Amino acid sequence: ANYDMAVVYIVFAKDSESGRIMGFLVPAGSVGLVVGASAGYRALEKVHFGHISLNCVFVPEVRTFDGHRAIYAITNITRFGIAQVVVGSMQACIDAAVEHASAREISSGLMIKNGMVLGYLRTMAAWQA
Repeated sequence: ANYDMAVVYIVFAKDSESGRIMGFLVPAGSVGLVVGASAGYRALEKVHFGHISLNCVFVPEVRTFDGHRAIYAITNITRFGIAQVVVGSMQACIDAAVEHASAREISSGLMIKNGMVLGYLRTMAAWQA
């Protein structure tokens, strides 16, 4: 993520000799490193996903690490942030739905006073809680 701003890329790959997942710290200016935008990939607005290609890039052993341990650590750190984004997005949807239903006139009056609409809004709020 944010490939266009990175100074160092963290690349995970399977070691062909040992079969283990390894991590590699690859500096942005490395010979053989090609970085570009991933076409058609949609994500959060401020996150820019890119495609990384390595063509005979040399990575010194001091810039390698056990990929399995790193992946578990990253997952444990980021899962709470992802959950916050999801809950925040859901809250924004509920707020927008309530605002729309409160302002929208239908044949019987305000949309928010319609029992079926109110039931849907209550269900949305219950999922969020």
